[in-house]
Amino acid sequence: MLIVGLVGLVRSGAAGTGWLARIGFAAAFLGLGLFTAADAAIRSASDIGEHLHPVSVPLTGVGMLLIGVAVLRARLWHGWQRLTPAVCGVVPFAVELPAFFILGDQDVLLYFIVLTWTSWVALNAALWTAPASPAGVTAR
Repeated sequence: MLIVGLVGLVRSGAAGTGWLARIGFAAAFLGLGLFTAADAAIRSASDIGEHLHPVSVPLTGVGMLLIGVAVLRARLWHGWQRLTPAVCGVVPFAVELPAFFILGDQDVLLYFIVLTWTSWVALNAALWTAPASPAGVTAR
């Protein structure tokens, strides 16, 4: 569902069409693709998933940070919606990864991971509530 949300963000045009948005979307899609592969590998009891997760989360976070900056620069969204892509990029680095380094792979880590998922829920809510940009308007 995260990939579907990211597709929705691409289709919204909120990030504009510049190089920052293109690189951000490529990194975020690659990160989410690796995350999906890691999850599938873990479910099949493969060690590959354990090696992909530490790459997928930061890669997705970097992509979302770049997209977040692109959305801010494009100025096509206003209000709280404008901040949601950047929040999706900040939360993994500010909350999830530090918690993992401090707590390890303990069950309590799930509470910190929930904050990452909550930021994506906010992004999807932004996609539903952000006003559509006028036709023909493009960002730098």
